[in-house]
Amino acid sequence: MMPVKRGRMPRVAGAAGLAICAMVVASCRGGADQPAQPPDAATAPPGAAGAGTDPGGNNPPDTAAAREELARGLALLKKGETLEAIRSLAAAVRLDPGLIDGYLALGDAYLRHEDRRSAFLAFNEAVLRDPDNPSALYNLGVMHYMGGEFMNAEALLIKAQKLRPDDAQVAFRLGMAKLNNGSVQDAADVLRRALDIDPSLSEAWLNLGTCMATLGRHEEAREAYRKALEAKPGWSEALNGMGVLAQAQDRDAEAEKLFRQALAADPNNLRVRANIGSLLEKQGKREEAIAEYQIYLDSWRGDLAAAESVRKRIEILRAARPGPSPSP
Repeated sequence: MMPVKRGRMPRVAGAAGLAICAMVVASCRGGADQPAQPPDAATAPPGAAGAGTDPGGNNPPDTAAAREELARGLALLKKGETLEAIRSLAAAVRLDPGLIDGYLALGDAYLRHEDRRSAFLAFNEAVLRDPDNPSALYNLGVMHYMGGEFMNAEALLIKAQKLRPDDAQVAFRLGMAKLNNGSVQDAADVLRRALDIDPSLSEAWLNLGTCMATLGRHEEAREAYRKALEAKPGWSEALNGMGVLAQAQDRDAEAEKLFRQALAADPNNLRVRANIGSLLEKQGKREEAIAEYQIYLDSWRGDLAAAESVRKRIEILRAARPGPSPSP
């Protein structure tokens, strides 16, 4: 079965809509990032662990002041002053705990600060306060997705899609959650919906190719990968997908050419390294396969299960080396 390729992490969404974030999600199933530090009392949203509390306890919300802090925080975020933005945005939601856009912006700021735990708490608070807010549902779903909690992600993203049926990013992320949950045909259907809305989504074409290949529909897979390359020329991931497809159909010369092109496009793409190793192993080129697998293993920082699988391949290949000739 072809490995699932996760897309780039979509940017958190507020009132302005949903866009694409530059943060990259781990590419292999189950990949985990380092846990975030607990939020600081001065910056955590209300309801979060360590959050500051209103000394008065029952003071009414100051919406005008909260919106001033929100505007200040967004301006600071735009300038890249993340920590100061977090302080202003946290102040905004303390002044008005019902300010949903404040929680969404605060979650975005925490993500930029690489504090996923606090981002999760901010988005979760937004959903608790407004369970029918599509942006809050979407962002919390994405956080569950990033943490490998695909069932929770799918449930939240289904709700978000019902509220925002014509949003390509919501459909794309829902398709990815379904794919990671093993619902391949459903994932393909939702990814096609995303592409109907926005045909330029290269990640959606790529993962549609994965769905089609997994379902054994190789020509449709090839076409999806071709569309991914049209949307993103020279893309290593799409070339890699086409190479995996060619290898599965025993077109080894074509597969090797595609893998080499993918590696030239992105020398740090370790999935391509592993696939080249697999192809060389299939061709009986034991030492070359070991060398490619070892490069992968030395550089891999993601899913431990994937690394263990490659390590076992190296052990098997080394064990198969011919021993010294017996003495006469």
